[in-house]
This record gives sequence, C-alpha cells and structure tokens, in this order.
Amino acid sequence: MESGEVFSHIWHSFDTGRVVPICAWCGRVRIDDTWLVPPPAVLTAIDERHALSHTICERCVDALPVSERRAAPSDFL
Repeated sequence: MESGEVFSHIWHSFDTGRVVPICAWCGRVRIDDTWLVPPPAVLTAIDERHALSHTICERCVDALPVSERRAAPSDFL
C-alpha cells in the first residue's frame, strides 16, 4: 500500500470517528489486517488522542522475552 493510500485510510477512519490501532512499540498502524508505517504527516494532521488505539503488533510480540509474552493480549492483535 502506498503512503498516500495509508494516509487516506487513516484520515477516513478519523473523519468517520473510527479508531485506528497503532502499535505502541514500533508505531506501525493496522490497516485491513496489515501493519504499515504511517506517513508522519497523517499523525500530525489528526487528533491522535481520539483516533488511535494503542496495542502491540505480532512482530513486536514475537520480539518480547517469552516471560512477557503471556501478558500481551492476543485478542488485540
């Protein structure tokens, strides 16, 4: 997905009041079950407090020590 498409998807979600999941570890956003790096401009253009929901992506869960993985809620991935 191109940067402009990611921007448009996030902007549309924000504009319609939906929440965009963002990984609190790496900063990627989930769009249609795919984790992507958002263009910096989109995060400054939206009200992040009301448009983003922090979670953790699969890649970051896999990078956690095994002892911490049990605490990562898999239903949020």
